[in-house]
Amino acid sequence: MLVWNTTAWVIPNTTAQTTSPGSWTSFTPTFKFGGAAAATSSTYGFYTIINKLLILQAGFVSSGSQTAGSFEFTLPDSLEISEGRTYQRIGQIYTYDGSPATQYSGIPYVNANDGRTIFAFGQSASGAGLSNTAPFTWAVNDELDLLITARIL
Repeated sequence: MLVWNTTAWVIPNTTAQTTSPGSWTSFTPTFKFGGAAAATSSTYGFYTIINKLLILQAGFVSSGSQTAGSFEFTLPDSLEISEGRTYQRIGQIYTYDGSPATQYSGIPYVNANDGRTIFAFGQSASGAGLSNTAPFTWAVNDELDLLITARIL
């Protein structure tokens, strides 16, 4: 939706989105394991904001093993999710283990402390969170794809 501000049509929110509603913004995503940057051979990231709805896709291809610890992803451009509750589920995560060829799905959730850091759980039969060894031990050419749909501040 656009509003007339006496000189031009403008987007009526104050998010990082300054182009026309529904246009996509590319960014370089930051993925981490155990607090250290993920070992990646390629990454992609883009998002759009329609009113206060964030739609974001990001992913990477692994270049080798990952630092010990849990997975995390930080939203780009100072975006912050408006949390409805602790551990709010905000989309889907898909991982692919290249050897043996196996796919897993999980659920990303927002950190209750900052609204910007994303973690994931449900990636293994035990329900453990995504880490350097769950649902598999990361190696070259393993993949992760993340889809977030959430209300932002």
